[in-house]
Amino acid sequence: MEYSNPKDVMFDKTRIEKLKQVSSDPLVVKNFFNSQEINYIIEQKEKSEQVGKLGKVTNWKYDKNIEFKDWLEQKLQKSLKHKFVMHGGNYFQTRIPFFVHTDTGKEEIDNLLPYKNVVVPLTNSTPEFPCYTVTFKQRWFGQASMFWRGPMFISAKTDYNHKIEDYTLLENYTDKDFDVEHYQKFLTHLPYNNLHGLSLESAHEWNVGDIIIFDCTQLHSSNDFFSLGNKDPKFALSYFCRLKDE
Repeated sequence: MEYSNPKDVMFDKTRIEKLKQVSSDPLVVKNFFNSQEINYIIEQKEKSEQVGKLGKVTNWKYDKNIEFKDWLEQKLQKSLKHKFVMHGGNYFQTRIPFFVHTDTGKEEIDNLLPYKNVVVPLTNSTPEFPCYTVTFKQRWFGQASMFWRGPMFISAKTDYNHKIEDYTLLENYTDKDFDVEHYQKFLTHLPYNNLHGLSLESAHEWNVGDIIIFDCTQLHSSNDFFSLGNKDPKFALSYFCRLKDE
């Protein structure tokens, strides 16, 4: 898959301004779900549709489980400022650490305004199995993209996201090397040069019952959860929403 021209997949200026107006810092809501609710969430995977993914990733779509989707959205509305509707999300189980990307959607909906990502950890982070969602200070006001730079990714393919090599149109692009300490602690699954121009905003540890919320436009990835040699998969639910007309 060839690289995309960033200018071709960016949103128009009006949408970019609206998205900047509703942007906010990432946060963790501790103990958002109790143990009974977590069990309910896990049970609903069996009513979801398994879909194929590249690599060692398994997804289950739950958007057709209307009762569960409505329950989840009613819960999440308490923690999100603006009105929203779902535009994506799934259960995901992975044996590979995710790379840097955004979940801003494509053009399936005219004038899409991607709002928030919510990660619901269903795997606990431990000292032997450290699981984090890593967010960067950079924002991408365009369609869903992977940010891949360097020879490792020349022939790499993505089954949905655009493939971006030129980072210069990112908001807050630094044109500096990534912090070495942050790299060694969280992101050793990536080539170091792949992170040039990026900077760490936060690394949120996974605890079952918590939720992690951040803007869809914010670049993010997993940490290198195999860094200590653990080969167990990690498991979570994701929810992506767009702004609803008010």
